[in-house]
Amino acid sequence: MPVSIKDTKLNSIYNQMVKANTQVDDSNVVQILAAVADTSSRSFAKALTELAAPGITRQQQLDLVVKGMSANEKKDLCAMLDGGQLKLSPTAKNFLEAVVGRAKLGGDSPTPPTNLDPLKVVLTADQKNGLTGLAGPNVTIEAINLTTAPGQRLFNEDTFVVGQTDASGK
Repeated sequence: MPVSIKDTKLNSIYNQMVKANTQVDDSNVVQILAAVADTSSRSFAKALTELAAPGITRQQQLDLVVKGMSANEKKDLCAMLDGGQLKLSPTAKNFLEAVVGRAKLGGDSPTPPTNLDPLKVVLTADQKNGLTGLAGPNVTIEAINLTTAPGQRLFNEDTFVVGQTDASGK
């Protein structure tokens, strides 16, 4: 049964993760958290930056998210948790349950992990904010436009640099 999520940004992230069969873990749960932490005075991009700041603890992240969460966003998170369509790692599930008040927050290590595999990239794109997300530290992000690519073999020369992450992976 499809899950009904009213918050537009949260719904978009949820549907992308379900469609891509993405496992939600410590490296990408911040996408969901930023959609909940955004307010009229804090954009999604700013919330994502604050939540992924180097050295921020899980408790600080939790406090930031709960402070910005509306009653409807809380209902949306509960629907996501109860819907069973998202694959959640134990730590991501614990974090989301702590946000809605169902569980005590476990662990207080800085998140996201500083040892992200450079190949593990979590990006979102929209026309207003462009590309945002997390990857390994000091990683160059390259892209290729497959709609204009020839139907033959692709080469490194066909790619272009989109951006580079900083030392924290943002």
